[in-house]
Amino acid sequence: MSTGEVGVQGDGLVSLGTKMRDSAGVVNGQVQQVAMVAPTDTGFGYKTQGDAIHNGLLAVQQWLKDWSEATQLTGDAMGQTVVEVSTVDKENSDNTQQAAS
Repeated sequence: MSTGEVGVQGDGLVSLGTKMRDSAGVVNGQVQQVAMVAPTDTGFGYKTQGDAIHNGLLAVQQWLKDWSEATQLTGDAMGQTVVEVSTVDKENSDNTQQAAS
């Protein structure tokens, strides 16, 4: 007889997926904070140094965007995995019950 879960704590995965999606939103919000630093704020009168700082901030923005997207996709995948595992477990349980009859 099926317990509804086969080696997977569905509630835990759903909770983790939700927290990861929330975290992705927070990280993505930081992109705007980094973007607030204008090129003129990163070395006015010192073009070479200012450009280097600005390019570094652009890299930080991209990293934050990438991290946010990866975290969001991981959270989504965890949620989908719970649905798929639950569906497969239900199908296996039904098949086992039919075979036992």
